[in-house]
Amino acid sequence: MTATAAPFGFRPVFHPTGLDRGIKRTIAAAYGSNIFKGSPVILATDGTVTIGTGAADLLGIFNGVEYIDNTGKPNYSPFWPAGQLIQTGSSPVAYVWEDPGTVFEVQAN
Repeated sequence: MTATAAPFGFRPVFHPTGLDRGIKRTIAAAYGSNIFKGSPVILATDGTVTIGTGAADLLGIFNGVEYIDNTGKPNYSPFWPAGQLIQTGSSPVAYVWEDPGTVFEVQAN
């Protein structure tokens, strides 16, 4: 069997309860970087979720986002598109796997 390079980030493979629920967090409305499902995320000083960096403590793993775009259309997406315009007065809700009992597998580049 040969190894295949097909990076997918982190994905949960086991949790003692059998459930891998994400915790609701907020993304800054005009956050300018893509965040893909399976990406490590951190908690910024303003309390919002941002893409993880090597120098910061990991909050968890990104599992998707809900937001209302600037046309009023509700969206659920497995990734946050950089610079997404949202409806005034709304906040994007990120789902983050944070439970330390979750076991992940990962392939990255």
